[in-house]
Amino acid sequence: MAVAIGAWRFFSKNDIIVFECGTAITIDCVGKSGEYLGGNISLGLNTRLKALNLLTEKLLMGRINPDIPKIGKNT
Repeated sequence: MAVAIGAWRFFSKNDIIVFECGTAITIDCVGKSGEYLGGNISLGLNTRLKALNLLTEKLLMGRINPDIPKIGKNT
């Protein structure tokens, strides 16, 4: 919620959607008048990879490569 409020302070002339990716992935929506429109929380990337490995027979456990840049520069 704090990140959504902070984002609205910077972008208050627009409706905004804020994504946070960590242990969980959270999505928050704030209207341009400052009202909280709602949000969502779901599993983070590591938990998703573990679930796919555990609950499927042939998918191997994926790994996150820490050397991959967080922001892409090309396709």
